[in-house]
Amino acid sequence: MASENGYNVLLCNTDGSLKKENDYIDVLRSRQADGVIFTTSQVSSRNVKTLMKSGIPVVLADRRMDLKCDMVSADNVEGAFQGTRHLLDLGHVRIGVITGPMGVATSQDRIEGYRRALGEWGIAPSPDLVREGDYREASGYNGAMELIRLSEPPTAIFACNDLMAVGALRALEESELQVPGDISVVGYDDITVASVARPRLTTVAQPKYEMGAIACRMLIDRLRAPGNPYQTVMLRPQLVLRESAAMMKCEGSVCNPEL
Repeated sequence: MASENGYNVLLCNTDGSLKKENDYIDVLRSRQADGVIFTTSQVSSRNVKTLMKSGIPVVLADRRMDLKCDMVSADNVEGAFQGTRHLLDLGHVRIGVITGPMGVATSQDRIEGYRRALGEWGIAPSPDLVREGDYREASGYNGAMELIRLSEPPTAIFACNDLMAVGALRALEESELQVPGDISVVGYDDITVASVARPRLTTVAQPKYEMGAIACRMLIDRLRAPGNPYQTVMLRPQLVLRESAAMMKCEGSVCNPEL
């Protein structure tokens, strides 16, 4: 869409590093970029403000901030609600969660969706079952290891992105726990690895292409009509069922996943 409208695209991969983000901001300002779409996990409001003060319009994609700019996002509260509710529907009541960095709005939204689903089932969220990650695979591995070492471990884990879910799968495999035979796992995002992991990952799919297309259109519209009202677009995620989550089968007070 950008090239069709006469714009070149410069892709800046911060790899979750605020230092890299700061460096790229300097590059974008020096090259007098026409506009910027932000979709980094650690996006700094200071950097967004710096660009806007320089006269460079900004669109936030899959990020939420209390700023006057265009935004497009999937409903992260709803997505996490769907993922957690699926596990509840399968009979799991002790569900661990591995969050993203809690200073990020998307992480806050996803833990809210998790808690909302538990609340609708009359289950009080337990701090023991929450582990904060950073959206990287290693933090999913570490979080899962900590959860399964609890005196009363969870029967399911909801990881707030697929990379952390993959890390959790690796931790469970190393601990000789079968997924979903011993413990179920649900991820978030539906990136490519979700469909090739073993077992294939049940996850919440983000409308990534649609989000990117809308963000690009928003930026082009802003460049053409800078005085127009700012827009906020919210898209609906969708649960994708695969093999990493199973129904619980209870006999008396003992429950195990039913394959």
